[in-house]
Amino acid sequence: MKSARHLPNRLKKGGKTQELSHEDLEHIYTCQKLSALEWIQISKWGKRTEKLHDWEWGIAHTLSGYAIGDWSKQPSVKQAKHGARMVKLAEDEGLFREASDVAK
Repeated sequence: MKSARHLPNRLKKGGKTQELSHEDLEHIYTCQKLSALEWIQISKWGKRTEKLHDWEWGIAHTLSGYAIGDWSKQPSVKQAKHGARMVKLAEDEGLFREASDVAK
């Protein structure tokens, strides 16, 4: 898995290169720490609890697809920003703790 230190500090999109800030890199790293299943869990949880808007479920679903592809496609700065916020919200709400309790 990549760490924020090992992510490229530039992102190419539409033929343009965008410089990434440390915060952008941290958001991308946070997103890439999760598996496809965890992104699907976030999407389903957000819909079920109404903690996320429908457009946020869409971002979580998109990120699950990137995870399935072993992150060969990097999330955009905007996707990563929203994704990192969703991860924090889900963790604060105990989503992953609940999932690990179920697995026991």
